[in-house]
Amino acid sequence: MRTNLKLTIAALALLCSALCTPLHAAGDYASKMKLRYTSQSGKTPSEGAWMEYSLPIGNGQLGATFIGALDKEYLQFNEKTLWTGDKDDFSYGAGSSYDYGAYQNFGYLKITTGHSSSSNYNRELDLSTATGKVSYTSSSVNYTREYIASYPHNVVVARFSANKTGKQNLTISLTKGQGLSNGSVSYSNGVISLSGSLTTVSYGARIKVINIGGTITTSSSNIKVLQSGEKLGVNKFFHCITCYSFRIACPRTPF
Repeated sequence: MRTNLKLTIAALALLCSALCTPLHAAGDYASKMKLRYTSQSGKTPSEGAWMEYSLPIGNGQLGATFIGALDKEYLQFNEKTLWTGDKDDFSYGAGSSYDYGAYQNFGYLKITTGHSSSSNYNRELDLSTATGKVSYTSSSVNYTREYIASYPHNVVVARFSANKTGKQNLTISLTKGQGLSNGSVSYSNGVISLSGSLTTVSYGARIKVINIGGTITTSSSNIKVLQSGEKLGVNKFFHCITCYSFRIACPRTPF
């Protein structure tokens, strides 16, 4: 009996020791929760890069992926209810009773930086904070891109910054998804708007560009930011929405 008691106490002591010992040190855990790449993909969305090379962010309603190319960043974005077809539409699947249309891609934002060479390139997705990041050095300037999808505000945010004043020169344009053939894209006062309708839903998306310092100009085909300031150089806010009626336009987004 005494021997069994000693064995039980020893087993409990070992169990307590195992449960009370952290699996990883804090720094080790943080590093294990990141996907990190030290070279750019060199691909574009048309080459299927979003499936193999891009990193995703999302909030359950809105989602986006970033590729991290040096000279052109591509931000592909989606909203979970953007669907075409109806209960009688079998044209998108194998013809079974479950193939009611297909999910659609909202589109992608192309951000041209003008950078042709770099050092210290890093692209990462932090799974512990649900944030994406691209950083590199070009012409002795450290550039950083940060991405997050906010659930409380229901927006995707992209922030482009530099460690020296007046070094952000960006051209920003939107390409609508292939399935949104009747969608209309417009540019006005630093805001890009996309709207249209599918079989059973109408849809809308807005991207607002905010520059800190420098100048911003809007044309019929793009938005340009020149010599934006230090740190919080350029912010871009995405919001997408759908409505379950193709007869009415979607309500305005928050900005």
